[in-house]
Amino acid sequence: MNSVLENSPDSDSSLSDRIKLSDTVEDIKKTEAYIAQSSFTRMEDTYPLVHLYQALKNKVQLIREVATEVKDTDAANSLAEHAHSIANPLNGMKLSLFLLQKKINESLPFQDVLEDFQTTLSLTKQYLIILDNAIKKIELEIKPKDVFRFIEKLQRNVYSYIQTAKLGKIKYYYSGLPKDLQVPMVPEIMLEALNLLIENADKYGFKDKDIDIKFIIGDSRLKISVSNYGIGIPDKDAENIYLPHVRGSNTVGLTGTGLGLPRVLEIAELHSGILHHSQVRDLTTFILEIPLYQDENGIITHEL
Repeated sequence: MNSVLENSPDSDSSLSDRIKLSDTVEDIKKTEAYIAQSSFTRMEDTYPLVHLYQALKNKVQLIREVATEVKDTDAANSLAEHAHSIANPLNGMKLSLFLLQKKINESLPFQDVLEDFQTTLSLTKQYLIILDNAIKKIELEIKPKDVFRFIEKLQRNVYSYIQTAKLGKIKYYYSGLPKDLQVPMVPEIMLEALNLLIENADKYGFKDKDIDIKFIIGDSRLKISVSNYGIGIPDKDAENIYLPHVRGSNTVGLTGTGLGLPRVLEIAELHSGILHHSQVRDLTTFILEIPLYQDENGIITHEL
């Protein structure tokens, strides 16, 4: 991976290595757990919150510094804007901390200001996660790739995890695609996304039914669908299945972690795409859509 930094002693490092947002998100999660367990009867009980607030301020400053070292102007501006977004709730967090310490010191009820702190903390966490995804997109170096070569790789890859008896049930449909079609993607992680969808279709599908994989162009996007007849997704679970560790209520007794679909969604979003699904009786279809390049007139082009 080429560095996107310049004029920096750490120019060989990636943005992720420099900013370490995932570490900061984990620190916030630990603090959220601490808040849930602490009674805040002493001033000392607020010190972990103060330390986190200071760390977040330092993180914002680091992001702004790194933004000045980024080669690409658009990427640099994006980092600066994200730093501004993250800094905004910190002002509210500072006020909440002041009021919390004041009320604890005066033995006054403080639950309202503690809840305000938690709200700003949660908002900050979401902004950090959004920035983390934006940085991943910068570093991925998404470039046009030949779709037919990608399909060939996918077909070869499926042999490594689908039982031989089931391989003949996997059908590919892509005859309507232009022969020279190139789509912006990182093939390795797009393969990961489709492998996860196909594995799910195999795991939760009826063994005697086909798994259909279709590639079509529509609405200036490449749409890749994976369909299977199987146990389906209960309506009550449909809104939450893209959340980590959430599984359908009808999957009890079936192995799984609830991490597959969240990862597919993450990969779609890293490609500026979307992931959605439909359920028609026993037929479940997941559709991953990623945009095609367009020229200034909105006409699809196969070149950057």
